[in-house]
Amino acid sequence: MDKVGEGKPAAERVYLLFCIAMGHVQHLQLALFVFDLTISTVAQTAVNCQNFKFVIDESVVFNHILENHVFHRLTVSSALQCHAKCKDDCLCVSMNYFPQSEENNCELNDANKYMEPAAMTWRQGGNYHDLVRTYTVKGGEKYIPGKHRCINRCCRPNPCLNGGICQEICDTHTVRFSCDCVDKYAGQRCGKIQHPKSCKDIAKNGASTSGEYDIFDSNNETFSVNCDLQSEPGFVWTLVQSFSLNNSNTFKNKGFGINFEIKNDKRDMDWNRYRLSLSQMQSLANHSTHLRATCNFPTDGLRYTDYARAKLAGHDIFGNWSRCQIYEYVNIRGINCSSCTALTKQQDDAAWRIRSYESLEKCEFDGEAGAVEHENNFGQYRNAKINPNHRCVSSKASTTQHWFGIKNDL
Repeated sequence: MDKVGEGKPAAERVYLLFCIAMGHVQHLQLALFVFDLTISTVAQTAVNCQNFKFVIDESVVFNHILENHVFHRLTVSSALQCHAKCKDDCLCVSMNYFPQSEENNCELNDANKYMEPAAMTWRQGGNYHDLVRTYTVKGGEKYIPGKHRCINRCCRPNPCLNGGICQEICDTHTVRFSCDCVDKYAGQRCGKIQHPKSCKDIAKNGASTSGEYDIFDSNNETFSVNCDLQSEPGFVWTLVQSFSLNNSNTFKNKGFGINFEIKNDKRDMDWNRYRLSLSQMQSLANHSTHLRATCNFPTDGLRYTDYARAKLAGHDIFGNWSRCQIYEYVNIRGINCSSCTALTKQQDDAAWRIRSYESLEKCEFDGEAGAVEHENNFGQYRNAKINPNHRCVSSKASTTQHWFGIKNDL
């Protein structure tokens, strides 16, 4: 073997060399300013070598970073250490390093400037570095795709999720492995749901901020929904309807079994008038387990006064009925109960609501104290029977929301 660094001034170039062949590892020298890492793997009669090179002032774009492709942030003591972290993670193909920052100063990217040139962004004090790689075969011959088999050990162990099949890639300007995904999955590691059907699928795909997202219905057609991913620990929710007291007459004669779509531009959703189509609600119900009713959510956030949550199973949310319906929790005007029944009604020509004033059916929830005679809650409001102590109707601007949701087991 040639001497490491032979022919190079010692102050200019020092190497770190690992040769992995037949299970033997030789640790030769420590890198200071520049290091090359060579991994040699014996496979049948061929040897593939993956060489990493890092020079402080080479393959760098100063005051720029690659945005929206960071998969890991960590704290390191130098750019060299950041490079080493990238080299050791097969998902990493470039890095952002912030020399003036003391914490989280190293960002590992799953893409690079060749794959995503539009993601390169000016950032004062941040430096973008490529993970420079070369590939050779036994005898020093240059690796040629299609002629030589790629072996870089990135599929050992298999990084692909959900049954994906891993293939190692020896291309110097792209990813280091790819996954052939099965069933409904997509993404570099098959960790993303290809056609999300609910806000839970949106969360599984990595979203953590509430807002507008596109999902797919039962026919794989996209539509926009409002996802609540944050307000209630353990749940993710999809808004199916929202209206203000000012607009309640528009909604009061529309049960959930009626197709009555009122959609808004997703960049400017109107909480005062909003409702999904019947087919969209039915598609969501097939991927949901719970129903939730809230008051003034866009202004007050989630509050458990004037709130109801029930399992969809047994609720017949698109049917016509009047019965004691079981709830996990219901609170109306501060009166509450858990795992109890409350008188709930819905017809095609009368909106879903809870009747708090009285229960001839002797349901367990009793909201008669402080009630207005024949009071309805969470829908089918009638002007003469409105109780201003119920937050959904405390003013003309008050709003009522209905959601379909599911427990979040991420």
